[in-house]
Amino acid sequence: MAGTLTRVPYGPGFQTDPHPTLAALRATEPVARIPHPFVDQPAWLVLRYATVRQVVTDSRFGKPVDEGEPPSLNSDPPEHTRLRRLAQQAFSQRRVADMAKPIRTIARDLLAPLAERGSGDLVAEYAKPLPILVIAEMLGVPRSDFTEIVRRTEGFVEGESLEGFQRAYPLTEEYVTDLIAQRRRRPGPDLTTAVLNARVDGQGFAEDEAVRMLMTLLVNGFVSSIRLLANTLHAVLGDPTLPKSALPSTIEETMRHETVVSAVTWRPSVDLTLDGVPIAAGDLVIASFQSANRDPERFPDPDRFDRTRHPNPHLGFSHGLHRCLGAALARLETVAALEELLDRLPRIVPDGPVQWESNRVVRGVATLPARWHSTRRER
Repeated sequence: MAGTLTRVPYGPGFQTDPHPTLAALRATEPVARIPHPFVDQPAWLVLRYATVRQVVTDSRFGKPVDEGEPPSLNSDPPEHTRLRRLAQQAFSQRRVADMAKPIRTIARDLLAPLAERGSGDLVAEYAKPLPILVIAEMLGVPRSDFTEIVRRTEGFVEGESLEGFQRAYPLTEEYVTDLIAQRRRRPGPDLTTAVLNARVDGQGFAEDEAVRMLMTLLVNGFVSSIRLLANTLHAVLGDPTLPKSALPSTIEETMRHETVVSAVTWRPSVDLTLDGVPIAAGDLVIASFQSANRDPERFPDPDRFDRTRHPNPHLGFSHGLHRCLGAALARLETVAALEELLDRLPRIVPDGPVQWESNRVVRGVATLPARWHSTRRER
């Protein structure tokens, strides 16, 4: 068993600057024994890129689920396979591509009042509302209900706050249940209807599965995307010469350099070995995406932000069976949101210190004060 750590990851304030701690562990104890940050038992923290990638692709690892928990995308195959195929059928590439125009409309609506003022907090006034409104549009939520959706889901944005989750979950579940009932009566060209119509081998989602799936698509559709947009905005403001053509590679480097989802917990079904360390069946194993994405064995000069980095096989969206279902949407909306911002808010520059969220789950810029001119410019 690994020795006692002098500084335990995922303690208070860890996400303010997690990388020195993770780098030191990765070099000396790449599979480290730590207290799990959320449950009262120890866990193995896996830090090297190759080993993290092994964990997320090895069929001997599954997501920990409580006994009797209903099937979800956290389930093991075959339930995961069935639900994933249904979800992918509804959340198709074509459906994501069709969101390009609505995303830009939402972005312009949010930017209009900002342009009149000349300054503001880009996280609170742009990065937070935009992904929520995008996924609401995709689900077929009426625009008249957008303010209500923001109100009901705001607790989820608080990250690991149990109080926020407990407040938001029943409010959001109630709305999704009502939305499903409306779409059963009046189907539409939206994602909610697509989820209800999805079929694999003649079978669709059960009623409770449809509710949980739409909850997953709604909440996961913005919780990580908010941080991705905020973190990329931070990177863009630090590079005033950035051309629009460099936005896609900037987003990928942001996902690597400031990985949004810090880590995910897994549980092996059999005894095995990781980096020479024996792991017992049933042990908790935390795969650190943050550490893997800055592993110098995979990424040269990993602590340097390099928007020209190529290739960039980061694990910011995970990998394998549980790869982020909404990765394409996150990329599309982040590019569109940044292009619209750079057009509408010319010569935008930072206007004060940046604060990072105090959070063990996600890595995100909490405030991003900026100022700009109101004259439109070409880039």
